Amino acid sequence: MGKENTGMSSNTILLVEDTPSLARLYNQYLEGEDLTVIAVGTGKEALKEISENPPDAVLLDLRLPDMDGLDILKEIRSRELPCEVVGLHELILRAIDVPGGLSARERAKVKPVAMAS
Repeated sequence: MGKENTGMSSNTILLVEDTPSLARLYNQYLEGEDLTVIAVGTGKEALKEISENPPDAVLLDLRLPDMDGLDILKEIRSRELPCEVVGLHELILRAIDVPGGLSARERAKVKPVAMAS
């Protein structure tokens, strides 16, 4: 998965997602906003992008093929970068309405099929 720019703006979002179909879905959801979305599929690519072009925000998949997303979060925090970080799994859990929440086992299985705007 390479970089995907959805616009030209100073509001830059780094999307770190290793599943191409989900990366496309999140990009579609953000289309039309005043944002530049840079999509990468590995932790290594994310760290490189963060080093070269620190984003305003990071949408972070915590389960990546080459490293744990928490390692990326630690790197961002150690550099004291002024960016917001949101775990993609958090967004998924907020997007579905489940009374009483989900157990850890249920949360591990959840993948979105659509996101409402």
